[in-house]
Amino acid sequence: MKSPFLRWHHDAVLVDGHMDTFYKELDEHRSWFTRQPKWHIDFARLRKSGTDLQICAIYTPPKFEGADATVWAARMINRIYEAEKAAPKQIRIIRSRADLDLPRRVTGLLISIEGGLPLDGKLDMLDYFYNTGVRAMGLTHNPRNLLADGASVKHARGLTAFGKAVVRRMDDLRMVLDVAHLHLAGFKDAIRIARRPIVTSHTGLCRFLDRPRNITDWQMKKIAQTGGVIAIDYLTEHLTGGPEPASVKDVVDNIEAVAEFVGVDHVALGSDFDGYNSVTKGLEDVTGLPNITRELVKRGWGERDVKKVLGANYMRVLKQVLA
Repeated sequence: MKSPFLRWHHDAVLVDGHMDTFYKELDEHRSWFTRQPKWHIDFARLRKSGTDLQICAIYTPPKFEGADATVWAARMINRIYEAEKAAPKQIRIIRSRADLDLPRRVTGLLISIEGGLPLDGKLDMLDYFYNTGVRAMGLTHNPRNLLADGASVKHARGLTAFGKAVVRRMDDLRMVLDVAHLHLAGFKDAIRIARRPIVTSHTGLCRFLDRPRNITDWQMKKIAQTGGVIAIDYLTEHLTGGPEPASVKDVVDNIEAVAEFVGVDHVALGSDFDGYNSVTKGLEDVTGLPNITRELVKRGWGERDVKKVLGANYMRVLKQVLA
């Protein structure tokens, strides 16, 4: 007989807001259908973890500029389509609200561009990527680009005119706006322009570790006011700062802080698996996800709220935004 936390875990709809595994695929010329012990995720372990919907980041390194960035992103998106083609009874790319009603034993993949470099400064490229299946986008990574300044920029400005146009067009297309990595200056513009729930797909909290990449209490309030979610990641660099590895307890500390401050309806999971190389105790790879459920139950969380964190909140936002 399953223990209560395992039953709750496997009965829940489990959504992860951010992973970089397809970047690993393209960069290392490997397949996630074969065992990849040095990665956080391969397909077999993702299935074992109970994950129902995985949001897949399309990250373009800053060494690529202009059309080269567009090509890199297109190649990574193609890897996701090749995965669906290789396992059509097990994988579904999410293109619409209706696609979110996933059959049993089918894993949904939602494509999200991380940083607007692939747009190459052209608004119609957003439509191009939408037509290839992209349904979410974060405006920046850490550096500056043509849309806005990322979290690492010291003397940051708000969104550029192009960045504002992109946010408005994303609203028109019913794409999910992700403010992870966006500098506070750009966040203020984005929150004013956006008309639908927004997300920060992988973050820590400044109240635990005050650094530009994490989000402030004020930002949490603003995201919650849109109906969106704050997805907590598993990086030591965002949770405790080291030198010792962070643990599942640190992740759940952040989850509880969001729930207590803006409500349990606005917190979610966003691992950033395969986007970092450090180790988090209890979350060494994707099969450690039940440990989050175990820790929540240990702290007295009820089944309904546990399931909200594991995926119901993120799923609600996706159903509100996608066409």
